[in-house]
Amino acid sequence: MDACAAWGIIDKNLTSTDVDRIFIATNFEEEDLEENDDSSLCRFEFVEIIARMAKTKYYEKGLCKTVHEACTALLEKYILPNTIEQMEWQEFRDAELWTLEVDDLLKANLAGMEALYRKFATGGKAKTKAF
Repeated sequence: MDACAAWGIIDKNLTSTDVDRIFIATNFEEEDLEENDDSSLCRFEFVEIIARMAKTKYYEKGLCKTVHEACTALLEKYILPNTIEQMEWQEFRDAELWTLEVDDLLKANLAGMEALYRKFATGGKAKTKAF
């Protein structure tokens, strides 16, 4: 709900009740997944909730002819303009984090980091790579 407030998308065409209902529908799992708690969304659910909110706000109200058009409208009018302005950390990522030096350091130490991840993050049970 905080993101919806920051984006300014709550109005008569998409109420906070709609968002709550959409969140519950998006986050529903037939099988309980440890990695996905009930109060947050994983990446694919984030994309799904954007599509569902766009469908409710524009398509179901007859303001857009397709769900694709509704998603584009929601992204262009609300989400992108109200997110990019708040991304002051992007400059840090570009200048300091996403560099060849950091990539080289990560690759040189990847085996050790994966071993630490398997030992501490999963209690030694992880069979897959962490990175």
